[in-house]
Amino acid sequence: MSTSRHHRGRFVLDQIQTYQRLAFAGTLPFVGCAVALSLELNGQLDSAWLMHALCSYGLLIVSFMCGVHWGTYLYKQQHCPVNLFITSNIITLLCWFCILTELPLAMLASQLIAFASLLLLDYALHKKQIISLDYFKTRSVVSLIVMSMLGLAIINLPGAQHA
Repeated sequence: MSTSRHHRGRFVLDQIQTYQRLAFAGTLPFVGCAVALSLELNGQLDSAWLMHALCSYGLLIVSFMCGVHWGTYLYKQQHCPVNLFITSNIITLLCWFCILTELPLAMLASQLIAFASLLLLDYALHKKQIISLDYFKTRSVVSLIVMSMLGLAIINLPGAQHA
């Protein structure tokens, strides 16, 4: 028999460590792109490419997180405080529409709002004991990192410093 069947506690710990590692690793493109944009490494890196990389990756992760909500709603629908099918579609489509505008502020701001909204939904899911405290803590820290990096990119948009 496998180790996970003999030591269920260890299996759960391994699962927690795996999603935590993957979640934190998922912040690296946000950090890398936002920091590169803020350091104005335009001589070495194309800022338009960095913005495209940041926003397309952000849309990918928003879609992924909304997919997690779909899965949650499929299996825990009766306990969910809101219809996560609807909220996930609204959030994803808002971000996708803003990507189509090709306006950096719209793309970044929509994703900032999306990550904040997803975190608020996760808070409600945690309060209803639909998601674990460990998962919610990880999501909170990761979301704060991501939102900070999106905010950093917004602050460093051309023309944002005229005050």
